[in-house]
Amino acid sequence: MKGKAKRKKLTSYKTKWENAITESDSIYSMFEVPLDFENNPGFEVQNLAEDSVAINADSQTRLLLLKNKKTDVIESYLVHFISKNKNNASSSNLTKSKIVSIDKDFNGMLLLTNMDGEFIRGSYIKKGKHFGRLNKTKVDSKSIEGRPDPIEDPGVPGDGGGGSGCTLWKTVWMTQICTTWSDGIVTCGSWEVTSIEYYNVCEDIPPGGGSGTGNNPTPGEVIIRERIDILNEITTPCLKKTLDGVLVSKLENSIAKSMKTLYGKNTDANLFFRDGFNLETKTDGICTAEYRSTYGDKIFIDCVINLNNNTLENSSKEYVVATILHEGIHAVMRYNGLTDKMDHFDMALSYVETLASGIQEIYPNVSKNDAIDLAWGGLQESASWNYLKNTNPGLASRIIATNDYYKRNVVGTSNCQ
Repeated sequence: MKGKAKRKKLTSYKTKWENAITESDSIYSMFEVPLDFENNPGFEVQNLAEDSVAINADSQTRLLLLKNKKTDVIESYLVHFISKNKNNASSSNLTKSKIVSIDKDFNGMLLLTNMDGEFIRGSYIKKGKHFGRLNKTKVDSKSIEGRPDPIEDPGVPGDGGGGSGCTLWKTVWMTQICTTWSDGIVTCGSWEVTSIEYYNVCEDIPPGGGSGTGNNPTPGEVIIRERIDILNEITTPCLKKTLDGVLVSKLENSIAKSMKTLYGKNTDANLFFRDGFNLETKTDGICTAEYRSTYGDKIFIDCVINLNNNTLENSSKEYVVATILHEGIHAVMRYNGLTDKMDHFDMALSYVETLASGIQEIYPNVSKNDAIDLAWGGLQESASWNYLKNTNPGLASRIIATNDYYKRNVVGTSNCQ
């Protein structure tokens, strides 16, 4: 499909409010609305490392509205579900998937764009779970079919670079005009290419939101530190010891490995764990970051995780470790430059089971159910939690009770043991 790129035609549509999904979190009321387009959007996708030709993908594009509860300001986006599944399975998992609950059999891409179809962020989904982030990469300006720039090694937060864990995908955006006649028969014209884009698909830990809070970084200039490490600066004795056990051990779960790779081996990133003396009782931890530009476009990052020593000192070790791993996801998110409001959904949708596996790796005697419950800890302000509470209230009650028991050390291992 050669030719000059055209502007995406995504602005002419009718909203299907009767089929809208409504949810909310602590900040936003959320509306996910199916759309009928005058020019139906469509996609062809190709993994350039594996696929010899592009695959005509089934897809659905929906309107996402986020209304701030305090200011009443409404933000609007388009969400594109692009399935690589075959035949009827594709239509089924597309229909079942939504922002707050992706179908377990969905395989493909989830793209968030502005109303003109301009890329904001994206995820590659395998079996309903986040597998890797999507970063749009450049193409030769002389031709829409130009070769993309080489994938860069990781090292610059948020640069969209790839590395050995990345593959390059080609995505063809198309539109077609369909007409529904009075007898219900639908006829469609041929597909028209409107844009071709390339994405680096890189495996990583997704953005979070969870047992703590992830604050957006503020760009600024600071002095580069000579020490490049993950540093435990906690002063509360038992909490410090438990954290040391996580940092010095040879953990194989993906969260711990990502923290150690990004912050322990890179010369452009530092990760500090510190006391959170002034945190509210309900806040187990908080992750903040400061980006600092020093040499040209090279970006450096300091990430600080404050743990609530006032409450966690008396919690079980299992609960403390769940909080540490949870905040570790925030730290990886900060390194990758992912800081927007979609973070409210991603952890609950994608990495509850991964976090649970990390807990069980450190404490094998913790049951699968308890590990899952602890992984949900702190997500009670997310839209995904509200969806779970409404669709499975029994499970929601169990999660709350489990976290309460482990936080008060009614069950589990004493933090000072």
